Amino acid sequence: MKAKILTGLTMLLCAFIASAAEYKNYGEANKAALQLYRSRKWAEAYPAYEAAFKMAPEKNKAGYQLMMGYCLYNQRKYADAAKTFLEIFENKDYPAATRHQAGCRAGASYYNSGKRDECVSVMRKVLAEKNINPNNAAQAHQYIAYCDVRKKDYKAAISELKTVLELPKVSKNTLDSTKSYLADVYRYNKQYDKSIETANEVIQDEKAHPNYRSLSYQRAGHSLRAQKKHAEAIEYFKKGAAVPKATKSYKGTCNYYIGVLYMADKKYPEAIEYFEEAVKDKDASWYYQSASQLNIGNCYNADKKYDKAKEAYGKVEKLKRSHPAHVKSAKQAIQKLEKAEK
Repeated sequence: MKAKILTGLTMLLCAFIASAAEYKNYGEANKAALQLYRSRKWAEAYPAYEAAFKMAPEKNKAGYQLMMGYCLYNQRKYADAAKTFLEIFENKDYPAATRHQAGCRAGASYYNSGKRDECVSVMRKVLAEKNINPNNAAQAHQYIAYCDVRKKDYKAAISELKTVLELPKVSKNTLDSTKSYLADVYRYNKQYDKSIETANEVIQDEKAHPNYRSLSYQRAGHSLRAQKKHAEAIEYFKKGAAVPKATKSYKGTCNYYIGVLYMADKKYPEAIEYFEEAVKDKDASWYYQSASQLNIGNCYNADKKYDKAKEAYGKVEKLKRSHPAHVKSAKQAIQKLEKAEK
């Protein structure tokens, strides 16, 4: 037993010596780590930042440990990331700004791993800190709101998001993203007019980031769709797809929902046109490509064009990536059509 323990300790010591010996000093380790991190090689960047952390003087350690946390977070190793960020946040010897940033990232790590209560707990602790940066405070309120939405406590989420909008010296991007998301939460709470009004505030601001303008068009569209105002909703989704310089995948998402709205109105040729656009769009989300291909089959089926329906359904599993539920639905639809032919 003792031999095994000694062997384990020896291996750890060798690993430490190897990681530290690879670099002459912490500056060299940091330079290598930064290059790897910028190349999105987070797994390789982690040991380099760890070496810098171990060799650096106390006053420089916080920044390197923070980057170790980011390397883990970007690899979606959320449990390890939360642990690393929490160590930083709880270290009172570290600079307050670094601690607050780490606290927010610990909360985000908990949120992404499904630990909502832990997320809220950490974010409340961050908000209790003195002299917190407004953008860190905004981020803490935002994540608490996300957790409230998960619990379907929409009124609490709205309160948190409104608090963000009242914070002084918050970045414009943060304000725009918060306002756009608030439009969504109003919709969840069935406050459709308020949702559209809030979304329009972002839409009409030409200085707002293109992504938030496109998302706001989509969110207003969903609120109109919920009220069965399909023609108006379609116009919003069309404008959301056309926002210049927005994330390219948004166009495919908008085309999918335009197709859904036309299909609901039994305008099958128009619906098929937009579903096909979504399927052909190489930048579209694979999920919406898959759902669109399934709905092309559903449109032909509803329009009693059964041969075309079977052909469209058969293409679902042949896509580069298909959602299992869509493949299952397509196969079941083909079986029903073939059974009806007999």
